[in-house]
Amino acid sequence: MKILVYSKINDHNIEEHLGLPEYSYYFVLREFLPCLRELAEVVIIENPQQQVDEIYQNSAAQNEACVFLSFTPPHTTVIDLKCPTVCVFAWEFSNIPNEPWNGSEKNDWSWVLRKLRFAITHSQSAKQAILHAVGSEFPVCNVPSPVWNKFADFRSTREPSKTTSFELELSIDSRSIDLESIDPLSLGSSISAEYYQYAVGLIEQRDQELLKLNQEFAHAEDLVAERDEQLEEANKERHQQLEKANLEREYAEKMVQQRDQQLEKANLERGHAEKMVQQRDQQLEEANLEREYAEKMVQQRDEQLEQRNRDCHYAESVVEKRDLELTHCNEACQHAEQVVKERDIQVGQLNQELYEFKSTYLGRLNGWLLRRRNQKG
Repeated sequence: MKILVYSKINDHNIEEHLGLPEYSYYFVLREFLPCLRELAEVVIIENPQQQVDEIYQNSAAQNEACVFLSFTPPHTTVIDLKCPTVCVFAWEFSNIPNEPWNGSEKNDWSWVLRKLRFAITHSQSAKQAILHAVGSEFPVCNVPSPVWNKFADFRSTREPSKTTSFELELSIDSRSIDLESIDPLSLGSSISAEYYQYAVGLIEQRDQELLKLNQEFAHAEDLVAERDEQLEEANKERHQQLEKANLEREYAEKMVQQRDQQLEKANLERGHAEKMVQQRDQQLEEANLEREYAEKMVQQRDEQLEQRNRDCHYAESVVEKRDLELTHCNEACQHAEQVVKERDIQVGQLNQELYEFKSTYLGRLNGWLLRRRNQKG
């Protein structure tokens, strides 16, 4: 069997934590170690999250029992391990913390103990406080710290019949009385001076422990007061930051409102622009239709112009032919004119001769005959 043990305070850091909370768990673990080593193989753990489950799984593979004793308060005990975990802690009050606070469920010790399902404490009053909070069936053991062996020399001086068992009931405040002035015999005939000295030693040891606890509580109160001051300053700073954040939020809301107005205006402008674009698209579509119609008209005009060019080429060829003909005609006319001129000259001469002929009688007779012929004809 293996027993895994852990304490936040160990041989390496005890000097740094003397008087601080939880430092006494180291001394409790140190007192338990000899007894535990007589029962099984003890392994001291430094990091529960990394070491415990690995050792537990290796032990389970070898069919070896393994348990983890965590010498820590419940709120600092690791609760999500596969290895069975027993919380070993001390408590001096009638009730254990039984509600979550500071945003942590682990500050409710009853919740942690139900998760762990096992616990060991060092006094009957602590056991009753646990059972009252968790339930009467909860498996919790009252195992005081094994310091009895330190009084082995004292026990060896007593007869076995007188040291087997005894009860000592005291309810005194050792700080308010002088223990040296008390007569041991006044405590009862059944209690000897040696038992009285032993009781005084226990009380003095308890006083030292209580003194350390008071110092721890005083230190804790100082820490709490310092923490309260820090929290108050933090609250003031938080309040200032909150006011600043509120101002920034108001400014942001104004900016958002202005932005919304600008966006609304931009939306109106965008709507107007969309209408203008739509109108522009319609105009562009109409212009495209007109352009297509104009292109068709231009195409028709080009075809007509091409036909006209062909007609013009034909006309030019005809004109050229006509010009040639006119040139020939002009030449013929010029020749005819020359002939006419020559003929005119001849006619003139004939007319002159005819006139001279008419001037004669025969000529007149011929003229009469010609007239008669013309009349008959």
